Amino acid sequence: LYSRTCEHCHELLMDHFSLGAPVPTLLVAIPESTRGFAEEGVLPNPCPDCMELDLPTGTEWVITPPIVLALEDGVVVCAVEGEDPHAPACLPWHR
Repeated sequence: LYSRTCEHCHELLMDHFSLGAPVPTLLVAIPESTRGFAEEGVLPNPCPDCMELDLPTGTEWVITPPIVLALEDGVVVCAVEGEDPHAPACLPWHR
């Protein structure tokens, strides 16, 4: 889960996904407010292989992006809120 205006999120994607996603990857965008997604300050998505979905608007999402979830055979094996973009604990190929 990430915000399109989050610099840490952008750094994580640049550092670990800009040359292609090493595993199937889904990005889930968090709206910046209950009214919807920001139109200004949006950073480009550097992951060419990532599929992207949006969380619904109208809800105040109280979470600290980036949130990284790693799944193995459909089971969550790691979940980190506010993941370190340069030394992520939850990217299996990075450990």
